[in-house]
Amino acid sequence: MQPHKKLNILLVEDDKESMDFFVSCFGKEYNILCASSGEEALEYFEQEDDIAMVLSDQAMPGMTGVEL
Repeated sequence: MQPHKKLNILLVEDDKESMDFFVSCFGKEYNILCASSGEEALEYFEQEDDIAMVLSDQAMPGMTGVEL
């Protein structure tokens, strides 16, 4: 029997404390990919083909969550 594979969640958040809190809450159950900007999140989209969910801050400098 194969072990359960963790789903990848891409968290896009420019606030480090919020990011750390989310990872501490959900990091055991899910593989959390952290991006601190929309531009960094786009790099994950190019590299990863199995992102199950994206959770994004809406108000970030450079690129908003809506623009992402």
